[in-house]
Amino acid sequence: MNTIDTSKKLWSKISEWSMRAGVASARPVMLLYFVMTDTTKPLRLRAAIARKLRRMFAADSIDVVPALVQGDSTFSISRKYITPEIEQRTDSILGRLTSFHSPFSFK
Repeated sequence: MNTIDTSKKLWSKISEWSMRAGVASARPVMLLYFVMTDTTKPLRLRAAIARKLRRMFAADSIDVVPALVQGDSTFSISRKYITPEIEQRTDSILGRLTSFHSPFSFK
């Protein structure tokens, strides 16, 4: 399986899980995903993020995915690579998910 297929499969799991997990849990995961898929970011960082996300979403059942907390080392290291464009893209997607599945809107 090539990298693009793996990335699409991972995104599918992340987006499905995000609808159930909520914005607070989904936002750091999506931020990491978008840093991972940005080819201008360091390869070593992108590989570390890929390993982290694959471990989180490896199980067939995505009902129990451990939360990614702000103190997580992968997230902390990646923080300086999260651009305003990545944040805006993430917030836009989460806003759409929230508006479809909740009476409340995001931002």
